[in-house]
Amino acid sequence: MEAAFVVITRDRWAALAATVGRLRARHPSVPIVVVDNGSERPAPPLGPGVELVRCAADLGAAARNAGAERAGTDLVAFCDDDA
Repeated sequence: MEAAFVVITRDRWAALAATVGRLRARHPSVPIVVVDNGSERPAPPLGPGVELVRCAADLGAAARNAGAERAGTDLVAFCDDDA
């Protein structure tokens, strides 16, 4: 079974970078989908193995659906951007 991480964020790039780093260190082969939930500032580079999905507006928790759809895996682990 394939799995992926989905992380939603909104203008919390420093916290997100730390979370992505921890996920990547513990699970180097698991894809990470980051959902930019209507941020006002553009996303910085997120690194290899991280895909960015941009939402035009803040969708709240529903942004997780966009991430899960993009992941296209059997299993999805949802993480907060400050996890």
